[in-house]
Amino acid sequence: SCLALSPDFERDGVLLAGTLEDGIFSSADRGLRWQPWNFGLFDLSVLCLALSPHWPADETVFAGTETGLYRSGNGGRAWRFTGFPTEFAPVLSLALAVDQASGETLLFAGGEAHG
Repeated sequence: SCLALSPDFERDGVLLAGTLEDGIFSSADRGLRWQPWNFGLFDLSVLCLALSPHWPADETVFAGTETGLYRSGNGGRAWRFTGFPTEFAPVLSLALAVDQASGETLLFAGGEAHG
């Protein structure tokens, strides 16, 4: 189970919750109401979540699961498998950072066997 808050949470109140059996749930009202957002998510065992540092402008979210890494470009409403090598699964931790020199967003993923 995991929880990710929008970098702009104070203003937008967006939360995403990953569960071990039921996928991802989203709240846009600081957790008062939750909706399942699993379209395209074929592995409902979600171990970690990370929202883009450019949220809400790009609405990019990553989800680490037992079988790999998924990406959403619309705030979590729909997901696509990234092609993350299955030999590195499960994805246990995620971090996003902005490279100060280039301005690019960097994704770091940690697994069980290979870091």
